[in-house]
Amino acid sequence: MKTTSVIVRSMVVPLWLLSSVNSLAALQFDGSNDYVTFGPATNSPGALGVTNFTIECWLKRTGAGATASTGTGGITAVPLVTKGRGEADGDNRDMNWFLGFTSAGVLTADFEDRNSGLNHPVTGTTAAGSNVWQHAAVTYAQDGTNGTWVVYLNGVPDKTNT
Repeated sequence: MKTTSVIVRSMVVPLWLLSSVNSLAALQFDGSNDYVTFGPATNSPGALGVTNFTIECWLKRTGAGATASTGTGGITAVPLVTKGRGEADGDNRDMNWFLGFTSAGVLTADFEDRNSGLNHPVTGTTAAGSNVWQHAAVTYAQDGTNGTWVVYLNGVPDKTNT
């Protein structure tokens, strides 16, 4: 069996640490039941508790990785940073949010809103390279009833969905 891995670095970095990012340690997953947890959310179950947010990480692709689904109407991709997983649609086991990359190495993200249970995917157009550190991010900003979902590769906006 071929082992593949994605190295995710500095998933949560306080602003005062940004100047020393290179001195932080990295995680390397071997593709077998690997994950990191930050524990349960401190607000209501499954809720982010915010209307604007950013999900980001540093990554180094060293293989194809194993895909996961975010559920009906969502995406199938290699997870980088997620909250939840696609277990059931329309209840509290919905995928909360997901940042990953497709089998072609393109960044993709999804979130399920808790009002409708619908998935809101966005997929970039630029493939992330292999064996080099890169920055992946997705932002969501809500303005009234509309929201804007933007995926970034190395600080450059790659795709926007409203």
